[in-house]
Amino acid sequence: DPGPYATPFLAVIVDPRAAGPHTLVALRALHRLLERGSILQLTGGSGNSNNNNNASKGNVNHPIANASPAATGGDFAHETTLEPIARGVLACRFEQTDAGADEAVEMAIA
Repeated sequence: DPGPYATPFLAVIVDPRAAGPHTLVALRALHRLLERGSILQLTGGSGNSNNNNNASKGNVNHPIANASPAATGGDFAHETTLEPIARGVLACRFEQTDAGADEAVEMAIA
């Protein structure tokens, strides 16, 4: 589960009916969520029970994970594995409308 913050953006990213500019906005928003620490990576791999249970302990692998809420812009961080987010970005589909905008989407994915 990518969590409540990433899910709406991933829905746009994988929707083949979304135009290139809409997909680009969703990709940039998802990037900002990751960059600013609103989505934190759980340690322990994909969250399977075969892992070392770090995910269930709530350990996160992020430099601001233990920072105060004031330092992180509030206490609105969601901890998840990054696998569903990466899969969503790699499954990106969009309706080609403008060559320039479409190329910008492809560059954002890379």
